[in-house]
Amino acid sequence: MMMQSSFMGWTFPYPWKIDEGASYPYLHWE
Repeated sequence: MMMQSSFMGWTFPYPWKIDEGASYPYLHWE
């Protein structure tokens, strides 16, 4: 669940970011 590919339809890199393997998606400005 910590991989970008798990979140189909989410717009990366903006407004969502993810540190693959280390975190869940978070808003770009957090």
